[in-house]
Amino acid sequence: MTLDKIPRWSRPIVRLSLSTGLIVAAWLLATCGGPSRGTAAGGQVLVEYRRTGGIAGLDDHLVIESDGQATLARKGGQRETFAVEKDTLANLREILDEVGFFELEDEYRPERLIPDALSYQITYQQGGRRHTVETTDGSIPEEVMPILDELNQIIAEH
Repeated sequence: MTLDKIPRWSRPIVRLSLSTGLIVAAWLLATCGGPSRGTAAGGQVLVEYRRTGGIAGLDDHLVIESDGQATLARKGGQRETFAVEKDTLANLREILDEVGFFELEDEYRPERLIPDALSYQITYQQGGRRHTVETTDGSIPEEVMPILDELNQIIAEH
């Protein structure tokens, strides 16, 4: 369609509509690139982990499904899908259960802001329950450290 065939008084409206449509399309494309919420086989998310910040400006997003399938999305759009080893998956589940993840507080924050600190968000789903814990360097509780160690090791291997 050309603007020549549109009445002069409605041309600004058409331009605005087209511009708005392009912006919405660009936004949809930009926000649809995160890790999947399930596999084609229908796996359920077991753990979702996000590590952000630091001097390097990290933005790692790891999703591990109950069947061991995992997706790691990194800053810059890098994305990898892989299978977590059975022993590693079993160890992660054991750690989450041993520390009583569902009883942990929702948030652990330092008294003072720490420049270039890493922030962590861990969501665990099991047996119809779901809980998210957020923490930052300088305020990580002892119970959360083994979970972070295990998740960071999975990221380091990929």
